Amino acid sequence: MPKIKNFIPTINSVFYSLSHILSKFVVFLSNIIKISCKLSLLILSCLGDTVSYLNEINVIIDQMLVSLLFSSCFVFYKFIEFICSIVSNSVIWLISLIIRWKKEKFTFVIISPESSKQKNLCFSKLFVYSGAVAISFTALFLVISSLVLYNINDNLTNEVFASREKTGNIIAINESYEEQIDKLTNNAIIVSAKLNELNDLEYKIRDMVGLNISETTSVTNGLSAPLSRSADRTVNLPENSSIYVPEDSYGIITLIESEKEVIDKFSKDLEERLDFLDARPDQFPTAGRITSPFGFRIHPTTGKRDYHKGIDIGNEQGTQIFAAGSGVVTFVGYNGGYGRMVIISHGYGYKSVYAHLKSASVKLGDSVEKGDKIAHMGSTGLSTGSHLHFEIHYNGKQINPLNIIED
Repeated sequence: MPKIKNFIPTINSVFYSLSHILSKFVVFLSNIIKISCKLSLLILSCLGDTVSYLNEINVIIDQMLVSLLFSSCFVFYKFIEFICSIVSNSVIWLISLIIRWKKEKFTFVIISPESSKQKNLCFSKLFVYSGAVAISFTALFLVISSLVLYNINDNLTNEVFASREKTGNIIAINESYEEQIDKLTNNAIIVSAKLNELNDLEYKIRDMVGLNISETTSVTNGLSAPLSRSADRTVNLPENSSIYVPEDSYGIITLIESEKEVIDKFSKDLEERLDFLDARPDQFPTAGRITSPFGFRIHPTTGKRDYHKGIDIGNEQGTQIFAAGSGVVTFVGYNGGYGRMVIISHGYGYKSVYAHLKSASVKLGDSVEKGDKIAHMGSTGLSTGSHLHFEIHYNGKQINPLNIIED
């Protein structure tokens, strides 16, 4: 209790100080509010003055625009008045001049040399001046007309000369066209003969590469027409030794285009045929002699009768081995009793196998051409000596390689 009593004066002093500070803060806030009210009133009064000034300026601008409009109208009116005064004065002056010329006269005295009599001719100035003006305008019209007519005549003359020149050019062009037509006719004769030669060459090439013409069309006499549409086109020489040529260029173009289609088709057939011949594994794969044929035999290692699915070609180790046909290498590696082996896929259902190799010269995915070196002969796998085991598969079945190679 004594300690609390000692703190009571201190607390009272603190409360007094806080109340004093609060009173001063309230006075400060009241002053700020008064000042804010005065500033608001001042701003409102300034805004009112500004609005009044803007209204006055707007009125002044309106007055200036009205004054400018009236001034423009007044100036335009004075300009029109000035023009009208000038025109009226000019008309009045011209009328007065005409009246004066009508009153004033020119007198022409004519004296005859045979007699002493004289004759006076009087003409008004208006008549004389009018006549002079009419004569002047007439002379000017005649001069201008003469110039125009001369220009027209000159243009017509130039056009006549130009027409004559064009006519001469047309005649020359016509003669040139006739010469070109003669040349085209001769060229058409040559083209027709060449087409017949191409037709003969087509059959000759087909026979050489072994392509049979299977597509035929039936004709009325019971015979078969060849595949080429140019086969029935021949160059017939009549009695006057003239060859038939189509009268228009369209016929010649149609003739050549039709032959072009035939040759294009033939080229595609020939290309496919040559690709097939190149891919067909019909080349002997290596040098040596056949030590074991295709078919049943006594196995040299087991001594049992089994079916030999290829042929064996014997020679020294390291003998080069070549691709029997073009294709893609689909296997390179070791395969059990076959030893090191290479398989080539030729397409068209053909595949060739090369086994017991010493080493391979190609890798998986390589494209090879017929006759390319692919390996060296060896004796890997189940083998009794250096040789090549060669197989040909057709549509998944082993066939006798000699039937392909001998063909």
